Amino acid sequence: MTGTTANYACSILKYFGQAHPNESLSELDSLLKTKRNNIINILLDGMGSHNMKDHLSYCGFFERNKRVDYYSVFPPTTVAATASMECGLFPSQHGRLGWTMYYPKLKQNVLVYSNLLKDKSPAAPFHAAETYTPYKKIVDILNENGIKAYALSPYGEPKYDSFKDMLDRILELTKDKSPKYIYAYWPEPDSIMHKKGVLCDDVKNNMLYLENALLEFSKKISNSWLLITADHGHIDAEGILLTDYPDILNCLERLPSIEQRALNLFAKEGKKEELKSAFLKHFGDNHRLYTRQEALDTELFGIKPYHKDLATFLGDFIAVANTPLTIFNNENQMSALKGVHAGATLKEKIVPLIAVDCI
Repeated sequence: MTGTTANYACSILKYFGQAHPNESLSELDSLLKTKRNNIINILLDGMGSHNMKDHLSYCGFFERNKRVDYYSVFPPTTVAATASMECGLFPSQHGRLGWTMYYPKLKQNVLVYSNLLKDKSPAAPFHAAETYTPYKKIVDILNENGIKAYALSPYGEPKYDSFKDMLDRILELTKDKSPKYIYAYWPEPDSIMHKKGVLCDDVKNNMLYLENALLEFSKKISNSWLLITADHGHIDAEGILLTDYPDILNCLERLPSIEQRALNLFAKEGKKEELKSAFLKHFGDNHRLYTRQEALDTELFGIKPYHKDLATFLGDFIAVANTPLTIFNNENQMSALKGVHAGATLKEKIVPLIAVDCI
């Protein structure tokens, strides 16, 4: 099993004859040697390969058409992985590492999508992520080169409120007979897993609904590759609170950023070794603790060339969870997130490439 979300996206660029910033995904390249009018790429948030095995039949539409498993980028989380899917860059290159980013020019932890601080006030009079970590999307590259391309999301325009609405919109776009790329994002089953846990009946029912809806959709389209994948998988959290560990908390310059399972830790002046010692004492058995330099040297967030500010986004240490134990900043976070991701377990990292040749 080789390749990542970034390589998958580069296969899309390669198919349309465009330069791609990283290597492509060989398994997807092989499929796309069979040319079709429409390349439809649907990303189902959180539907990792192990989550499919938990809830769906081996004889079902998804498993029957799964061509290969591959890896999400690191961290395996929506902010990092969907950015990689949209541009073909690794998080190390586009710079969007996780849900919360520390931006040194603001000296603040900022929620990437909402552009808010912890207290819900605006981080800046501009959008911090778009300013400090912009990237060029595949759909824009294709459109600029005379190839029709569309990106659909319930958070974008035109808005849609249901999965059926999204599929109806895609179907309408395929009526135009010119070659095109359609990328569509859907926030389930991730949103349900976060609220209710990975193995609950609501998740199973949702995944069965998505599978059946896409089976029926595949019968309505022609001259199309229907690609279905995910940004990451999910596991159930064993949550604990950072506030219960004052020896760690008292060493921190600010609360951790990036993700709960990929903690970005800034030590107070003169407290670096104390922080390292305290963290390893409590969590050395279930986290790997990287120094900033080790994270850069091992290409933790992806390969070079790095984003020009990558090193400045990182704290003195990055703590990566390798068991379900998950460290939350506060009680609200812990109660809201029963299902989690962004750590180093295979269940979080492995995602499917499902491909249906709709002739």
